[in-house]
Amino acid sequence: MPMPSSNSPDTTNEQHYDYPTAIDPTLAASLQARAHQDVFSGADPQRESATASPYPAGSANEHSSINRSRIDDLIAINGVPLPALTVTQPLLENHYQSLTTAYQQVYGPHIDKFLETQWFVSRGLEYVLQDARLCERLATLIARFNIDPQTEAFNQALPATQSLETSVIWSIMSLARRVASQNRQEDTNAGVLDAAKRFETLENMLLGQYLYSEGPPKTENINGTGLQAQLSQREREFWRLMHKFLTIRDDEASASHELDETLAGARGCLDVKENRDVIYSIALVRLHGGRENLENTDGGSIQDKDLGKAKKFLRDEAEGKGNTQVIQRICGMAMRAWTLPR
Repeated sequence: MPMPSSNSPDTTNEQHYDYPTAIDPTLAASLQARAHQDVFSGADPQRESATASPYPAGSANEHSSINRSRIDDLIAINGVPLPALTVTQPLLENHYQSLTTAYQQVYGPHIDKFLETQWFVSRGLEYVLQDARLCERLATLIARFNIDPQTEAFNQALPATQSLETSVIWSIMSLARRVASQNRQEDTNAGVLDAAKRFETLENMLLGQYLYSEGPPKTENINGTGLQAQLSQREREFWRLMHKFLTIRDDEASASHELDETLAGARGCLDVKENRDVIYSIALVRLHGGRENLENTDGGSIQDKDLGKAKKFLRDEAEGKGNTQVIQRICGMAMRAWTLPR
């Protein structure tokens, strides 16, 4: 390997939201230099080691009321169902070698990059290898990627392959919630609570559901005033605001100001991070787009223009401009949600 993307991103002409960032000017040059790092680089080498989780102990155990069938609908990209598994248990040694390579080089690093965590690279493979069904799906996915991309067979298989890859990515992400509930100290130290809580935020954002559990407290200065401390503080503040956004019911007229204020705060923490652009865009579509007429928002208001920009950005990312396969598939799920009833 490495695993090929079904749509190889053009990293020489990256696109991200033209959102202004309310950030200390002394940070701007560093942020631009670090924006959208190489997709196979794994964890950001400039990151500090994981800091203490701001989430209350046990908060990752508080599951939202999730309709599994709706998740399956979102995973079926463009309505194409998952293909039949062609690699099943017992897997051979070469299967485990291939899926280990795929996880270590592609899925673990890319999921950590999306959720801004470190747990998937440091601890996730162990739990992937323990999940027989997930291993079958990942091995089948690798087999489908190994079809010669110049052949008609590859093109015919591609839509179902995208749905299968989405299923694999989502299942790997969901491992964080399962492991967080086990309260293992080694995983807690590696940041599994943050990973589980951020996955929960993404899940409910895509499902159009609300969160009722308490999020982390408002971010304060941590570990001094250096550049890395400021970046870490802004990262946590962005995720805190996204969690808060999901606790405010948008079907109540009195909440309009609070929703707008919360999104404005998150917009100020985007920091040219592709993953935050994606999550913010999903939130914007959720707030202003509803689930009707999402394909026909061409009005002249500022809201309509922002909504149109968000939709175009997510569509472009899903169709190949996303810098990782994780980005592409999450954006595909977001697009799929536009076509489904709540």
